[in-house]
Amino acid sequence: MNAKLDKYIEKIRDKKILIQGLGLNGGGVGTALFFLKTGIPVFITDLKSEIELEDSLKKLSGYKNVRYTLGCHKEEDFLNADIVVKGPGVPPTNKFIRLAEDNGAVITSDMEIFFNIAPCDIFGITGSKGKSSTVSCVYSIFKSKSANSFLGGNITISPLSFYNELKRVEKIKNSFNYTADATMLCFSGDTKDEVLSKSLKALYHLEKSGAPGFHTPAIFAPDAETLKKRKIFIKENFNALDFKNELKNSIFEENSFDAWENSVKNIDNVALSALPTYVENEINSMFVDYEGKIYLVIPIQSRQNFKEIETELKNGDLDFFTIDLMRDNAPRLLKFEKIAALALLISLAVIIIILLIAYRNILYAASALIPALTGLIACFGISPIIGKSINIMHIVASMILIGICVDYGVFVTSSYKDYHGEEGINITFLSILICALITLAGFGALMISSNQAIFTLGVSVFFGIVFSFLSSWFVIPFLMKNKKN
Repeated sequence: MNAKLDKYIEKIRDKKILIQGLGLNGGGVGTALFFLKTGIPVFITDLKSEIELEDSLKKLSGYKNVRYTLGCHKEEDFLNADIVVKGPGVPPTNKFIRLAEDNGAVITSDMEIFFNIAPCDIFGITGSKGKSSTVSCVYSIFKSKSANSFLGGNITISPLSFYNELKRVEKIKNSFNYTADATMLCFSGDTKDEVLSKSLKALYHLEKSGAPGFHTPAIFAPDAETLKKRKIFIKENFNALDFKNELKNSIFEENSFDAWENSVKNIDNVALSALPTYVENEINSMFVDYEGKIYLVIPIQSRQNFKEIETELKNGDLDFFTIDLMRDNAPRLLKFEKIAALALLISLAVIIIILLIAYRNILYAASALIPALTGLIACFGISPIIGKSINIMHIVASMILIGICVDYGVFVTSSYKDYHGEEGINITFLSILICALITLAGFGALMISSNQAIFTLGVSVFFGIVFSFLSSWFVIPFLMKNKKN
């Protein structure tokens, strides 16, 4: 669920909401449906008459918790409102808006609400002229790269109208166990038959084009139209007399298949798609039911195959959409990467200050920092050796290493600074060795993972700990002994 949405809905649950302007182009309808679908009553006022707004009113006819003032605006409606959602063409100087605001109502818009609750990245375009053409061009670019791109604003499309589409994608993601780089092919429809038919059509298109295919349950559980064609084929091509004659020359008795013959005669009443329970359960697990729509979600294991399938289906103008977690979350990952890198530098600076204050000696502070720096160098340096590029998991590993490796440096440096004999130093080294081995066992286990992110984390921390421990064992004692000498 979207925490921002939950918080917002909870905040306005008992508020009186007034939408100023239903309109004819869908913007007001989209805003109204956003509130109505979350169970919040709304009051709508519009200067247009009921006849003029007939098409828009039909779209809201299934909801009982909506009331109207049409053909005019009434002051009492605005005075009774806690929140007024004004249309994009209504100026803030509008006398009814001013009246509501002076009475303590919150004045907002569909755009402002969407910005506060959006579970996605938003690209905003504004200006004096050319906004619509510019935003349409940018939208086309995004849409060509990700099917989960949406266009809205003061261009007759309320961004709240596609909020449910954004939630749909999250619902599908949360219905499956997926990894950070998962890719999924999705088909939607009003019934399972419709969805299965779309997936089968897409599969046939891929087979003809020579592109990689995918596994659809439609192969095992065909849609009603396919079953109908199969039954017609059986009725037109099965000859009972020829079948009996063939049985005479076989090891079977003539009446051995009477029951089967009867089922062919009554083929229209036979369920050809009957499947074993475990197959049926597996197929059902691939469907997601969301707000009256059925979604079939098919994982695509190979990212290269996923790209080829997506490109070919787009070229064939087929009805589908895709979910690529890595691509869809790329902006968030980049933002996190920048913040994490800055946090890493800040943490290093804070550690240096603490060590200088604690030891009041640059050499001791530098000595205690050596294992951490060695661990960081190993963390980033091991990637080219194993043929992996540096990514966000290295930053995560670095933050883990700093916390662990500084301890090694502090313990060893302090054991030499406050010298308590060779026995005390040996006990310190033994303690650090045990801690290092335990840490290596924990993070080393991640290296057997087939998931690249987990593998990278395991390798980075493992080798960071190894080199950090070695520097604690050899480099710090060397420096400390030379200082004393």
